[in-house]
Amino acid sequence: MIASTPQRVLIIDRHPAVGRGLKALVGNMPGLRVVGLATRGENGLAQAAEATPDVALVDADLPGLCSEAVIRLLRSRLPLTRIVALGIYPERKWTLLTAGAHEFVLKDAGYDALRSAIAGPAAGPASDAPDAATDTTSAAVAGPVGPGRPTRNAERVLP
Repeated sequence: MIASTPQRVLIIDRHPAVGRGLKALVGNMPGLRVVGLATRGENGLAQAAEATPDVALVDADLPGLCSEAVIRLLRSRLPLTRIVALGIYPERKWTLLTAGAHEFVLKDAGYDALRSAIAGPAAGPASDAPDAATDTTSAAVAGPVGPGRPTRNAERVLP
């Protein structure tokens, strides 16, 4: 039996305790390995350049370099990295999806919603194929994006 390579996950969350909690949670999910943990966007981008994660979990309200800028830079520098924005305010969803996040998940959504968001529509790296776009209870949105341009699915799903 051939063992599959675990997906590499980078966590960028402004609150050290939340970041450590996410690291423990994600680190125990089958098929995932946490490759970095940062509390500021600048540090997260530096770690992303080194680790080339498959998935980046990005806090919706980062200090310093804002979350939207971090998401745009991740998309431009690492286009195959799936970006999942995590927040406590649902009204941040549109801004973060427009910046380029593939999905937005509320921090209180639970294990299954986070696992589903990390796995993505095809349980693999971020897909830009329009037919791979999907909606979930965690407000998943996948598809081609650019700065200031929502995904095709976001245009259909979001007001």
